[in-house]
Amino acid sequence: MEHREDWVKIECDILLPAALESQINKENAKFVKAKIIGEAANGPVTADAEVVLLKKVANDYLTLGVFP
Repeated sequence: MEHREDWVKIECDILLPAALESQINKENAKFVKAKIIGEAANGPVTADAEVVLLKKVANDYLTLGVFP
């Protein structure tokens, strides 16, 4: 990766953001190439990004994080 932010552009089958909040956001969600996205942190995907991702990956979006 040339830039630290390029991690969302990696072509992969499963993307599992599991460390920090708001890592996938409105600006970078369009670059996600994963077939399946699994949330395993508390809020790694912003609400705006979720709208974009749901259009891209349809039913293959999992939330595994802690719910308030």
